[in-house]
Amino acid sequence: MTRQFLARRLGLCVIFGAICAGCIIIPTDYHTSDSRTNIREETTTTINPGHTTKEDVFLAFGEPDEVSPDGRRLIYRWIKVKAIWGTYGGGGGDIKKEYNLVITFNERGVVVHREFQSRWL
Repeated sequence: MTRQFLARRLGLCVIFGAICAGCIIIPTDYHTSDSRTNIREETTTTINPGHTTKEDVFLAFGEPDEVSPDGRRLIYRWIKVKAIWGTYGGGGGDIKKEYNLVITFNERGVVVHREFQSRWL
C-alpha cells in the first residue's frame, strides 16, 4: 500500500470517529484574513534556480515575511483554513495549514534553491 493510500484511509477514520463523537468537519480552502494571498504552490514553479534573480522575486511576490541576516534567504509565508470543525454542543474552530516558500540566493542575487514547505497548525 502506498503512503498516500494509508493517509487517506487514516483521514477517513478520523472523520468517521469525529462524526460518531458528535463533531462535524466542513472542508474549506481559504486564506486567513491576515495571510498573504499572492502566492500559491503553483506560482512557486516560476522561480527557476540559476535564472531567476532577487529582483524578479521581489517584483513577483513583494516584500518577504522573513529575511536571513546575510540577505541570501527569503521566506514567504501564508496560512489557509483547510477545514472548520464544530460539535453539537457549540464548540469548534479552524484547522489551518501554514505554507512557506524558502528561496536561497548566491552572492550575485541569483536563485540557487527554492523549497516549498507546509505544516499543519
